[in-house]
Amino acid sequence: MPELAGRDRTTPASLPIEQRRFVFFDAVARVLARAAQNRPLMVLFEDLHWADSASLRLLEHRAYELVSAPVLLVATCREEPPGGDPVAHRTLSILRRQERCEPVNLSGLAADEVSDLVQRIVGRPLPQLAQQLRERTEGIPL
Repeated sequence: MPELAGRDRTTPASLPIEQRRFVFFDAVARVLARAAQNRPLMVLFEDLHWADSASLRLLEHRAYELVSAPVLLVATCREEPPGGDPVAHRTLSILRRQERCEPVNLSGLAADEVSDLVQRIVGRPLPQLAQQLRERTEGIPL
């Protein structure tokens, strides 16, 4: 990371894993805060429902450390049924308690919107295809 040039970028291996992780998370926060000094910055964490625990912990740390910096953290995740990944549920719970956290629920397209989209892409109406797509994707246009 060129932003950290001139600093000792090594973390002693003798430190416990949690301390090494904190040093790394703190370095990421400094880099993002420094980058945001020139212009506001947006960082996207996509598909939290697939994220590993280290990535989720990094997001939690960033949410606390970057409160005063002009950094917008955007995290996306699908609604999961109860009993899903407990680490992701913990992270979402922590984020929702943040004063500046604003959850936005997005739903899939309605049946007529899927039909319109299919017609625009294909160039003609295909009602059966539109219905199948709506059923398989719940209208989520990914």
